Amino acid sequence: VYASIERNKQYPAIARKLGHEGEVAVSFLLARDGSLKSASVSSSSGFFELDEAALEAVRAVGKFPAFPGLLQQENLRFAVRLAFELH
Repeated sequence: VYASIERNKQYPAIARKLGHEGEVAVSFLLARDGSLKSASVSSSSGFFELDEAALEAVRAVGKFPAFPGLLQQENLRFAVRLAFELH
């Protein structure tokens, strides 16, 4: 799940130009079939552009893998921290 999000993470050009860095915690709910039901910032980086980029990275995955058959839940909540660092 995390790797899929990281592959879709893009550093906003304006944040890069302004030298903004930070870490964003995103919480999201997945349905059994892997579809995204909701996503929100649970801990802000302090920069709107980075927070929005983190949400967009989650949304851009499209569909996550379906839950394994052993899991009976209809929905699962996940939380990830995405770091935006200039190198």
